[in-house]
Formats: sequence, C-alpha cells, structure tokens
Amino acid sequence: MGETDPVRVGEWSAPFDLPNVPIHSHLLPDGKVLFWGRRDRPHSFSGGFFEPFHRLLIGRSFAEGGTQLLKACAGDRVIGYLYNFRLGNRVYAYQSGFDDADRRERPGIVTHFLAIRHAFRSGALVYDFMAGRNRLKESFATRCEPMLWQTVQQPRLAFRLEDCARQFKRTLTMRRSRGA
Repeated sequence: MGETDPVRVGEWSAPFDLPNVPIHSHLLPDGKVLFWGRRDRPHSFSGGFFEPFHRLLIGRSFAEGGTQLLKACAGDRVIGYLYNFRLGNRVYAYQSGFDDADRRERPGIVTHFLAIRHAFRSGALVYDFMAGRNRLKESFATRCEPMLWQTVQQPRLAFRLEDCARQFKRTLTMRRSRGA
C-alpha cells in the first residue's frame, strides 16, 4: 500500500489523556482554535453542570473503556478529536471537534471513518451517532433507530403551564410551516 492510501495515512493514536476535552475549544499546536461546538450555538458542555459531570465521568470510566478520547491525524497534523461512550458492543459518538481550516479535506468524514473502523476492529457491533440529523451521519448510516423521550413530573401548576406553552408553540410552528 502506498502513502496515498487513506487507511494507511490516517491512523489512530493510542489512547491519551486530554484533561481539557470537556471545554468548548482547544488550542492546536499551530495556534488555530479547534471548536467543540458551533460558536454561536449551544454545545454539549453549555451550562455549569456539564463540564464537571463529564470530567467526573471520564475520570471514572476512561480506564475501563467506557469513555473514549480519540485523536485522528493525517501525517503529523491533527484533523479531529472525538469524545465517545462505549457500553458493551455499542459505541456512541457524543462530541467532536475538527480542524476545519480546509473543509474540502472533509476532516469530519475522515475522523468518523477511522473511529468506525477502530470500533468494529475492537469488537463493537454498532457505531451510534445518536440524536440529530445531518449529512455526515446519513452518509454513514445503515439504519435509523427512533429516539424516545420521556418526561416525568410532579402534577404541579408550573409544569402544566409549561406544557400548555409548549403545545401553543408547536401549534404556531406547524401553522407557519403550512403557510396558514
């Protein structure tokens, strides 16, 4: 296989300790900033609860393989990081960050390709992109499973008012989308 073989050129590093994964951005060695979410949108670590929770989760489950911090490289250049969960034979892609300096290089596709290959080689049967739809997920997907949400609340007036407001918003959104 030659150097242009993408399977040969892009390789996974060994697991590594990266204590600043649960933050919104990471400074790359070349001074560029790698964003873990869209700058103008909420991301997986928004809010005061999430960062301490994920630090604790990684601390407690990393050694047993319950959390994965993966780095994908093209030669000496880091093109992406993934923060995944693993439970049994399923890997759950939770959070990602890519070097998007040149999007034509498709760092997200390459990084997830390497992660999927790594997952299956290590015995996983499912690589789950989890909730949400986008082109990257759909290009790799072989099936789609429904995600069900359940809310359990005490029968209180505040919760009833919140439910009424949500129903009202849904009705308005549906009417606008139909052009009514």
